[in-house]
Amino acid sequence: MMKRLSTIFILIFLFGSTSSQSNKYPFEWNKGQFYFNASLRLLASQIDGDNAVGYNKIAAKVACNTGFTLNETESIEMSIGLAERGSRKGTDPENLDFNVFHIRIRTLDLGFYYNRIWKGIDFYGGIVPTYLLSVDDIEGYNPKIQEDYRELGCLLEFGIRHPIHRNWSVSLNGTYSIYSMVKGDRITIGGNTSINPSSGAYSNSVGLGIVYHP
Repeated sequence: MMKRLSTIFILIFLFGSTSSQSNKYPFEWNKGQFYFNASLRLLASQIDGDNAVGYNKIAAKVACNTGFTLNETESIEMSIGLAERGSRKGTDPENLDFNVFHIRIRTLDLGFYYNRIWKGIDFYGGIVPTYLLSVDDIEGYNPKIQEDYRELGCLLEFGIRHPIHRNWSVSLNGTYSIYSMVKGDRITIGGNTSINPSSGAYSNSVGLGIVYHP
């Protein structure tokens, strides 16, 4: 799945690089200007600390952003969105591990970003406080997983937006938890601690998306 997403992004990026000059319009700013955009992203995510490996939990995020330009190349931006992240683990017969789980974490995200335009491309970074709406393990491996997670979390996010049309751009971003998502830095399953108390559990994701600029 990650190879497919990477291929799609490369094709869109090449298309944007060879398209007409109108593709720069989303990021041609004036000082003191308000703007708005809406985005949809596919997320490939994992949880550092849950003993699973790979970005094999595929989910999504939808968000609306509003920004204010500081000058022709800089802006500050606020975002509100709904997201699903999580982690998946299959069997590992070589190590006699047949435990399977599929963790789905749904959150309300509020983002606060600093944006900088360079050569027509929007580079941004900031923090994303999150509020936990629900978390469950659809494989039933940890039926009480909701009790282990904190309601409030916070992510660090960095990304880029590349224009492909007057009203559209593609985005690539990465996020990582600033602090552990679980209470006491552990999840207990069947009487056994599945996350090392000293390491915690941290959401880690890569997103590929499309952004609409009205």
